[in-house]
Order: sequence, then C-alpha cells, then structure tokens
Amino acid sequence: MSDQELILLLKSQHLNLRKDLSDVLEGINSDNKDENDLTVLNLNRFKNDLLDHLKLEDEKFYPAYFQKSQYNKEVAQKLMLQMNQIAEVVINFFKKYENLAEIIDNKNYFISELLEIVNTLNIRIETEEEGIYELFLV
Repeated sequence: MSDQELILLLKSQHLNLRKDLSDVLEGINSDNKDENDLTVLNLNRFKNDLLDHLKLEDEKFYPAYFQKSQYNKEVAQKLMLQMNQIAEVVINFFKKYENLAEIIDNKNYFISELLEIVNTLNIRIETEEEGIYELFLV
C-alpha cells in the first residue's frame, strides 16, 4: 500500500467513525424501541471500526512515519500516547454501556459521555488530517 493509499484509507475510516457516532446519537435520542435497539448495534460498529483504525495506525502508519527520519518523531510519539489515552477512555465507556438497559437507565450520562467522546475524537481527527498525515505525505 502506498503512503497516499494509506492516508486515504485512514481518512475514510475517520468518516466512518463520525458516521457511527452520529448514528448512535440519532438512535439514543429516539423514543422508538427499534431505534434504541439499533443504538447498541451502532455502538458496537463504532467500537469495531475504532479498533480497526487504531490497529491500522499502530501497525502501518506509525511504523512508516518513524522510518521517515526527517519527521519529528517526538510529535508522533506524543500523538500515539494521546490516542492510547483516548482509546482507554472509549474502551471504558464501551464496558460501562455494553447493553441497552445500561444505556437507557443512564441515558443522560450516556449522552453526556458520548458527546465528550465525539468532541475529543473530532479534535483528534482534525489534528491528524491537517497535521501529521499531511506532513507524512510531503
């Protein structure tokens, strides 16, 4: 896979992650039971998509980035550490809300925590796409 193809794939995954989160929010805000049931499926899809994305970054992107010695490796190390911290928060969120009953019983907290994750990931995505990914392609 070329560098350009890798970045395009990572950006495509970012779009999928944003869509996943949008679908979760849409479902949880509905009074329709079917939509609520979909919330758990959408949350699981987001979890799987996020894990796939993290794996691709860890196994393909960052090793390739570190091979290009002209780039600031300290910045990449910092970004990797931050993403690991974000991933830990998200994984704990998944554990906390692993079923529909937990989500419905704690709906306000679920929405609040989910919105925090959305905001954090949006900032992270912008940082990657406008920063390290562009630098990598130079």
